[in-house]
Amino acid sequence: MSADTDRNGKISILFDASILGYSLLKRQYRTGIYRVAVSLLRELARRQDVRVAVYTSSGNRELCRIALRREGLRGLPLAGTPVLCDMAFCAMVARNLLMRAGGRGRKPLVWLVRRMTRVSDGIVQLLCGFRRMTERPLLQRVDAYLSPMEAAPSWVRSTGSLSRYIVLHDLIPLLHTQYSIDPADPTRWFPRFLASLRPEDRLLTVSEHTKRDYLALKSAVVPADQITVAYNAVDTALFHPGVESPQSRTVLRRYGIPEDRPVLLSVSTLEPRKRLDAVLRAFGALCRTGARSTLVLCGKNRLHYQSKLVSGIDRQVRSSVVFPGCVPDSDLRVLYCICRAFVYLSEYEGFGLPVLEAMACGAPVIAADRTSLPEVVGEAGCLVDPDDTPAVVEAMRKLLVDDELWRARADRSLRRAAEFSWQTCAATVVSRMYRDRAASSA
Repeated sequence: MSADTDRNGKISILFDASILGYSLLKRQYRTGIYRVAVSLLRELARRQDVRVAVYTSSGNRELCRIALRREGLRGLPLAGTPVLCDMAFCAMVARNLLMRAGGRGRKPLVWLVRRMTRVSDGIVQLLCGFRRMTERPLLQRVDAYLSPMEAAPSWVRSTGSLSRYIVLHDLIPLLHTQYSIDPADPTRWFPRFLASLRPEDRLLTVSEHTKRDYLALKSAVVPADQITVAYNAVDTALFHPGVESPQSRTVLRRYGIPEDRPVLLSVSTLEPRKRLDAVLRAFGALCRTGARSTLVLCGKNRLHYQSKLVSGIDRQVRSSVVFPGCVPDSDLRVLYCICRAFVYLSEYEGFGLPVLEAMACGAPVIAADRTSLPEVVGEAGCLVDPDDTPAVVEAMRKLLVDDELWRARADRSLRRAAEFSWQTCAATVVSRMYRDRAASSA
């Protein structure tokens, strides 16, 4: 038991916020996991029964500090030795630039670049080693390490007295590799992440489905009694019902969405796993019945998948489909609020955060009847088989023409979304930590 625990009974948490720093380098990190990390950290920082310090990977400290400031979390102590972190960051940037240059140019230049890359890599490892030495005393003042994304670093794993809590969002990279459309997919780190887990680790899964998926693995080493389900939530300051007509008109015009038609909305990365092909197929069938509406598909176009989607629909339907790309949260909330239905037919989800965001804004939901989505939607929305096109079309049609049904489903969405909160999520995590501490001291 640490000195802090002895003094006032509070558990001291070292929160790995590396993803916050990464998000400033690459926008691709500002995904659902980023939202989860920021919201959970913010809620833990508000609690009076824990102490929270922030940890970040080598070379990421100042970036993380900037990200924390942007998220209104500037008061949290940030672990790490500033000089060593900055030196490691510069060395890592140099190494990455050299690695990119290593595959180009004449043979003598390639040889030189590769030798320089090895030297810079050695410098990075040396600086990281010094950093670990300076930060070991930090672990003596901490009771628990909590990571919302990554495996615990080796210097944390080697400290036996420190409880480790790792958030497991899903097992998509392992179970559904067929949905990867990027040969250099960054999820190749996932097998290494699973291999780093130890029987003494604690897992925090975002759904019962993810917990079951993990336990079904032959390689699972963390026992069921050390896995706790802590459901995600949404930031109600960002996503809430109510929008004025001038605001909705402004957003619709900004993205070229017709103002005289009801909107069917879907929000996800444009990729095969999200089953946007099924959404477009159902929407095409709906249009052929004479129904007038606009399908809006928000999200990043991953490796030109949009062109594949568009090529599969006829020209008449194509004129009623809008691809706004990535939409800022403020505009996204407006689209959630004004849509006639939110359609989410994803093949596999660990949780399904966009569904909960839509419900928090009062949008009726049509979602796939598989993986974690039934846990999130409950009885508030319509669950359908993505491959049952007639069922999807009928669900869309009813919400377009039946105002009473639409109001009832919108009300159900709001009530269901209110059952999820970051306060509950943080309370679940902290409660587990205190139970584990009590069991270890018994």
